[in-house]
Amino acid sequence: MVEVANNLEHPKGRFTHADPKGGIKLIDETNQLTNVCKDLAKTFVKKLITGSFADALKMRTPAYTHAPLSYIDCVKFEFSFLEEFLLLAHEKGVLENPVERLKYITAAQLATIHFGITTMGLRRPLNPILGETGMSETSRGSKLYLE
Repeated sequence: MVEVANNLEHPKGRFTHADPKGGIKLIDETNQLTNVCKDLAKTFVKKLITGSFADALKMRTPAYTHAPLSYIDCVKFEFSFLEEFLLLAHEKGVLENPVERLKYITAAQLATIHFGITTMGLRRPLNPILGETGMSETSRGSKLYLE
């Protein structure tokens, strides 16, 4: 496995949550999806009962549905996967071929999806806070500054 930013590794081999018929099994061990549906249904019914029809469609998702990572953290990992796969394509001498380059970019995006599912599951990342910054350095020395 190849190391990337923050000591994570690129996945190799078959994904453990892959379904034999294709696709990915999203396992909700904490029953979070059911709890979110219940909370949203309760909020919707309360707003309808009180006559707040306009506010019924402005419901927010509960805070517990978010992962402890922000979008900036996710971009760091996406960049490190993209860098690794494009450098691999360059080493193999296929970077100038647009079809081969697209294959490596697609593989990098799939690796990012794998990372997202294994670390965050069904939760979504937090929106970045105004003024939040991030810095990442990959194992190859590339630096990424985000705001």
